[in-house]
Amino acid sequence: MKFNLLLIALLMYCFVQCGKPKESTSTILQKIEYTDINKNSYFIDYSLRGNFEIYFNGILIEKKNTTENVMNYQYLNQFIEGSGEQEITIKVIPEQNTKDLSTELLKTISISIYFSENGDNPPLKQIAKLELPIYNKPQNSVLHSWKVKMDVPYKTTQLKDEALNISTGNTDQLFKEVKDYYLRMHNIINSGNSKEYIDLYRKSIARETETSYYSETQNEKYILNLAERVEKSKDCMLPMLNSHLVIHPNGLLVEMQDEHYDSPLISKDKNGKTRTFGLVLYRSKKTGKLEVY
Repeated sequence: MKFNLLLIALLMYCFVQCGKPKESTSTILQKIEYTDINKNSYFIDYSLRGNFEIYFNGILIEKKNTTENVMNYQYLNQFIEGSGEQEITIKVIPEQNTKDLSTELLKTISISIYFSENGDNPPLKQIAKLELPIYNKPQNSVLHSWKVKMDVPYKTTQLKDEALNISTGNTDQLFKEVKDYYLRMHNIINSGNSKEYIDLYRKSIARETETSYYSETQNEKYILNLAERVEKSKDCMLPMLNSHLVIHPNGLLVEMQDEHYDSPLISKDKNGKTRTFGLVLYRSKKTGKLEVY
């Protein structure tokens, strides 16, 4: 299904760009309208401070190092490949110049999983409150996992079937390859080449639109928004500074992060508006090359 969604969305984008009649696309798009299914959607809500990372099924979804409390929630479906138990993991280590994690800090950690049958629309229901064990003394570090059953009406391609393990091997060579890919993407965005950008992200777009239950109208809007962000970033990309390599715990995904743990692909226009472009890569089993996740 995801490839059909992508093909249809890309066709719409092409038709809009080329000025072809919209009647042709609307006839095709009506064929994949979602009907009579629960749009089961899952969200993680968390309140944390300190030096922490959150993983979902071995994918890094949050990383911070701050003395301030971080309150956030994220949509999880793009990381859910199919129904069944999903694993959430938290890793906490002491902040700089701090020896241990205090029991008071660990007590403040709050993580919950919410569910909706209506996509991102209410009502949302809390289905799991993820609590750490009770610690009676300070800890050098904490690594803890929970499993939560989640049901979705789709099944996407398994990442393990497509990606090679990159956690073993020459890290310096991997860093060079990843950096080269980021520089390539940096140049594509800086040139305003939305067509090439969308082509490289085609699998990512297909996964996002399918797991978000997008209609044909939403697919079209999503892709056009991506294209607009690239086109508005022409000649506005900032230099990639102080970036480091991050291999996800599943050993299949890799990315670069700046000193704030964000993507180094950032544009800033003449009005001061910044746009950050995420980029996570995997090494394809078919081609042996890095591709966009």
